[in-house]
Amino acid sequence: MRYSLLFLLTMCLSCSLFDTDDVTPTFLHVPSVSLVTEAGQGGTSHDIEDLWVIVDGFQVGLHQIPSTIPVLENINRPSELLFFGGIRRNGTNVDAIEYPFYEPISQTLELVEGETIDLDLKFNYRPGAQFAFVETFDNSNNFSQDEDGDPMTTFSSSMEDPFEGFASGVGRVNEEHPLLEVATSASMTELPRNGSAIYLEMDYRSNLTLNVGLIGALGTTAIPNYFLFLKPTGEEWNKIYVELTNEILLSNLDAYKLLFGIEYNAEDTGGEEGFLHLDNVKVIHF
Repeated sequence: MRYSLLFLLTMCLSCSLFDTDDVTPTFLHVPSVSLVTEAGQGGTSHDIEDLWVIVDGFQVGLHQIPSTIPVLENINRPSELLFFGGIRRNGTNVDAIEYPFYEPISQTLELVEGETIDLDLKFNYRPGAQFAFVETFDNSNNFSQDEDGDPMTTFSSSMEDPFEGFASGVGRVNEEHPLLEVATSASMTELPRNGSAIYLEMDYRSNLTLNVGLIGALGTTAIPNYFLFLKPTGEEWNKIYVELTNEILLSNLDAYKLLFGIEYNAEDTGGEEGFLHLDNVKVIHF
């Protein structure tokens, strides 16, 4: 089943708003949405798949983008519309949530019966969002800590087919050098330990399983832990939002570094070399 129970309940509630044959709805047409970033917030890539829509306080459902949304509430007068950006947490299709770091879009529109209104929705990050880590690879490469002990499996900034900007991070493995494990050089020491939302955003592609983890520090002791394993994407770039809240809350260590790893598997790669590309890596919290 594609949507969560929350979605089904939302749709059932919203249907009651449209239970009339007397009024033709206004249609809100949303072909796509975009993300606008400021200095220090990294690139503009996103994977906002859904919209939660509220009209004058009434929930009118969860809608996949692109969408044409019928609205019957408060026709033929100005209405206050709120749009919340929805993502799929941890890359799981059934886990559709409002992303806590995107500011809802507020618009006042005249809803005219039978009219179709084309909307150009541009999301921003909430003013309170804190960016603990940002790496676009255009002018730097913070993934320089070698964790695999093999100097031949490096992870470097490359201009080879980046997702956004003019560079991305690239690492490769093969039968002779099968393991790549790389961590960020800088530690994140100010992540909240109170259950407040913490997310890792990134664009990636790999023809091998991508292991995602953290290296926690307890004094001078490093504690590596992989907690998410992502299927190969091949040549296709994928955007993912990884929730780190519980990982940080439960471990409660002094500091953290991001950790990524791939291991060569000829069956996955068809005998070709394995690769990992990263771009727009961010860690965000309140």
